[in-house]
Amino acid sequence: MDKDPNKVLTDIEPMIRSILQNYSGISKEDREDLKQEVMFYLWNHVMPQYDATKGAKFSSFAYRCAVNFINRKLYSSNRKRLTFTRAIETLRDTEKEYYEEECTLTSEKLDMLQDLIEDEGGPFKDREKIVMLMMIDRPSITQKEIADTMGYRHPSAISMMMSRIRKKIRRALRDLDM
Repeated sequence: MDKDPNKVLTDIEPMIRSILQNYSGISKEDREDLKQEVMFYLWNHVMPQYDATKGAKFSSFAYRCAVNFINRKLYSSNRKRLTFTRAIETLRDTEKEYYEEECTLTSEKLDMLQDLIEDEGGPFKDREKIVMLMMIDRPSITQKEIADTMGYRHPSAISMMMSRIRKKIRRALRDLDM
């Protein structure tokens, strides 16, 4: 780039403001913060990648990069907000009395389920029992760690096994309610 990078960024700052005006629901302060993040992104990531020999103006290249950056930023922040909001709504919906009643039912069902797991002729295969025991022993264990321990090449095999285990557990609990 032949021009001074500071001058180039100063010249495209109105364009960034204009892009941000097209997004509704963003406060003035958030727009200013986002503009600063975009400018920082352009300075650190976009300017070093820009190649004038490809025939595009820097402003055209920067426009597309800025729009993509803003979309990614808003999408990820909105997704986190929605997840957090859903979690709070779920907690509000389930009150203390529900937990007290459910805890006694759960402990009875867990005892029955443990008997079912330990049953030799039960619905669970030995590998499924091993995976469940590993998860009980280490609740924070990852599927990759389980796959490595069990000798599977891909964690997706454990993911599929967990899906089958969950189905069997749901079926067993449904049968216990009868």
